[in-house]
Amino acid sequence: MKSSNKPAGRDHRPRQTADQVSELTTNRLSVYLRCLTQLEDAGVGVLFRYGAEMNGGWFWWGRDNDPDVYVAAWRELVTYLRDGRGLHNVLWVYCPAAPTDWSTR
Repeated sequence: MKSSNKPAGRDHRPRQTADQVSELTTNRLSVYLRCLTQLEDAGVGVLFRYGAEMNGGWFWWGRDNDPDVYVAAWRELVTYLRDGRGLHNVLWVYCPAAPTDWSTR
């Protein structure tokens, strides 16, 4: 068996379009909206780490996709939570991956 320098579980799905990323994000986010609203009502801030390690290739939103798609999804999500849902208790955490041997391959 040939050894691989790729992290375990790397997803080899085809590139996602902006619409596909938006739909996936919105569908997954809907599960959390009730809790985010309850925390907003209680005056609790939330650290939201959307699409962490986007410069790595091990997540579906990672570097195998166009960076413009990631930026568009980030902006749409911020706008949706802030303007569409009225949530102002979310602190956005930008979290790229640290460089590693295999993160640049």
